[in-house]
Amino acid sequence: MSFFAKATPYLLLVKSRAETLAYAWFTLIGCLLATRGFPQIIPSTLVAVSMALITFSVYFYNDVIDADMDRLNPKKRRRPIPSGKASKKEAMRLVYLTAFSGIVIAMFLNFEIFIICLAWLMLFWAYSYPKIRFKKKAVIKEAVPSIGAFLSVIIGALANGSIPPVVFFAGGFISFFMFFAVPAFRDTTDIEEDKLFGVRSLATILSWKQRLEMAMLCILVIMTLTPLTYMNFGFNVIFPIVVVAMSLLILRFLFPLMNHLEQVKYEKAIKYVTLYFFISQFSMIIASIPILP
Repeated sequence: MSFFAKATPYLLLVKSRAETLAYAWFTLIGCLLATRGFPQIIPSTLVAVSMALITFSVYFYNDVIDADMDRLNPKKRRRPIPSGKASKKEAMRLVYLTAFSGIVIAMFLNFEIFIICLAWLMLFWAYSYPKIRFKKKAVIKEAVPSIGAFLSVIIGALANGSIPPVVFFAGGFISFFMFFAVPAFRDTTDIEEDKLFGVRSLATILSWKQRLEMAMLCILVIMTLTPLTYMNFGFNVIFPIVVVAMSLLILRFLFPLMNHLEQVKYEKAIKYVTLYFFISQFSMIIASIPILP
């Protein structure tokens, strides 16, 4: 068997979880905000790589544990393990390799980053580990990714030497959105298999209308508080302008979806909410750079 043939399952596993690089991006946000747009290149790069590897580890592990569930999901069944393109054994090799590599890099950065990264890894492994399985516990299921996002921002700031208030604001902003807004969209397609395997999530407990109302309330809170607080954290006016404008646009799109769930509009909503989430973060970074009085 050629090297390429042997490597293919591992490459497919990495490709299938590319979206988890969002946590490495949150780490970079911490780097950028802690330094007002001018991070230290080497420690910032290393901490982002460390977080990317650790994130891959916990999500590969999740894929191994959830393989039977994923086979019942129309989209997730195409992932490497449920589809048979990669084995659980191959995935576990990546789990150990990426976890070890990520933690070693964190250890060489500084002790605080090492401890937080280790706690991050343990928290997410507990999310999937069958004897603990935070994933089966309502609210905790949604809280774990939100806490992980907050810690990712903090880790990025620590790599650059300090944690100013703006970093806590950014971590809170991201984790608040992930807890209250994301479940309305992320878990909606997983309801049937979640119920079958005893997973309790906000998606299985709340109706579509209730989840959408929660997401819209989250956006309203962000839209209201951002103009009132942005100056306290050293942002310029770019941040509230972008956030308010984007919030109004996304609310206008989401409101008609409250009465019933339409597949086509739901898929568009996922794209628009994701775009809203990341544009808000980009505007936060740009607004932190001292380019305007």
